Amino acid sequence: MFTTARSNAALLTFTQKIPQLNSEIKWSTRWIDPFADHRNFGIVQANNFRMELKTITKLNSVLSFGFNVRRDQNNLMNTLDTTIYLSYYGFTVESQLFKHVHLSVNAAYLAQLSTIHNAQNQSRGNYIGSIQLSSPFDVLNIPNVFQFVFSDYYITDQVSSGLFRSVQSSVNTKLKNGSNKFSLSYFEMNDPQLLMGHSTVFSDDFTQIKRKVQWTAGMKYALNTQVGSTIGGKIEVKYELSKSLNLSFRAEKMVFGDFYQYYNQARFERFPYAFCGKINYLIK
Repeated sequence: MFTTARSNAALLTFTQKIPQLNSEIKWSTRWIDPFADHRNFGIVQANNFRMELKTITKLNSVLSFGFNVRRDQNNLMNTLDTTIYLSYYGFTVESQLFKHVHLSVNAAYLAQLSTIHNAQNQSRGNYIGSIQLSSPFDVLNIPNVFQFVFSDYYITDQVSSGLFRSVQSSVNTKLKNGSNKFSLSYFEMNDPQLLMGHSTVFSDDFTQIKRKVQWTAGMKYALNTQVGSTIGGKIEVKYELSKSLNLSFRAEKMVFGDFYQYYNQARFERFPYAFCGKINYLIK
């Protein structure tokens, strides 16, 4: 964060409400210095210019829809041989069904154009779609929340293109001083150049809160058509030092089956572990 290197960035946002249409429009533009140290901006890449437009319209008390259009460009000073343009077009519908069921439908198309000096331009297109349902319910006066998510992705890169689908369901149960979340997920991969097959993943996470300490213990079991079965789990501890400062640490043994499909299998088997520590400070 503290550096003498050139790390400039600018963000301009404009929001306008339209009461006659019960709508809101938000426009933003962002510029990040080509010479900026990306470590100062987290996962955001330097040498980037973005323009984005978002809209949300409420048709009534239970139905709304919105659009999202975004344009990204790198190579702002033309110092690279390749300039990449990303165009994102998204649509969202949200509705409340039968008073207790929340529905969310998302669809998006991502187009990538690469202009290369003294070479033919390259273009690729990806789409992303998802349907989400959530509903609260009680069992023996114990509150629960059921969630269901179906996702469909078509992803392309320089060497391959693949179709990815997932179906995920979970039940989150509120307990005294804690909660328990059970999940069942199915993942399907169809990328001939990288990975094909499907996985079924079972997981259960139990969280307990005692005064300033919150700890979570979880177990996970995955069955993959290529690798077979793997067993994993995690332990996470959060400690509140004050109202503004808290610490957290997580240790996890991953399973080969969900978001780790693209990991090199040999490397995954050699060290399927992840460790993460955080210090969070809230500025009031």
